[in-house]
Amino acid sequence: MSRHLAQGLVLCLLIFVTVAAVAEDHPPHWSYSGATGPAHWGDLSPDYLSCKTGKAQSPIDITQAIPLPVSFTAHRYRSVPVSVVNNGHTIEVDVPPANYFIIQGKYYELQQFHFHAPPEHAFHGRRADMVAHMVHKAADGEIAVIAVPMVIGAYPNHLISILWEAMPRRAGESARPWRRINPARLLPTDRHRYYTYTGSLTTPPCTEGVRWLVMAEPITVIAAQVAQFKALIGPNTRPLQPLNGRPIFHNR
Repeated sequence: MSRHLAQGLVLCLLIFVTVAAVAEDHPPHWSYSGATGPAHWGDLSPDYLSCKTGKAQSPIDITQAIPLPVSFTAHRYRSVPVSVVNNGHTIEVDVPPANYFIIQGKYYELQQFHFHAPPEHAFHGRRADMVAHMVHKAADGEIAVIAVPMVIGAYPNHLISILWEAMPRRAGESARPWRRINPARLLPTDRHRYYTYTGSLTTPPCTEGVRWLVMAEPITVIAAQVAQFKALIGPNTRPLQPLNGRPIFHNR
């Protein structure tokens, strides 16, 4: 083998390894429409297979529920400096540690919250205008998401106004709001009425084993706040998934 041929083979190998490494660092692109939309997520990567084959997927249509005598027992959210990120799929607000809620004696620390419009979960086939998903994680890695429906009302939501003012216009950009944010202001007045079930992440890789708490009482925003989000992000709602016999519980 000539020296030039050997050098060429080495160069090709280095390029192959580099491309493979980049591919591993950048998961396959997915979206909410077309060839990379929800109907095809499970085909985009082996890591996304649950999106197609999973039997405990989210979101769902909440139609019937079994009474559950366990409430949203405690929470500790405080004002903290946050980062507002446009990740191309939603507006995500990253939260530093020390914010958590407790249910059945288990602590779940708030990692981030983000938004969908229209909301992903439905009640008897009907959806609110927007939703906030507050994503928490326990020490054992279990994920719990509190979904807070948002409906159009007469007055702007002050917290959303602060976040939207800082909202980056380009995907991949982040910004800090002009003031600290208390995530508790996303929660409705009645924090003890919710629906809960075991589901999944609603975006790839659609990981199952996620504990969902969907609040029964919404909070309010104005039409302009919903429109501003939709104009920037566009529809970002995964279609409803089969319940497959999973129980849904309702805490009253």
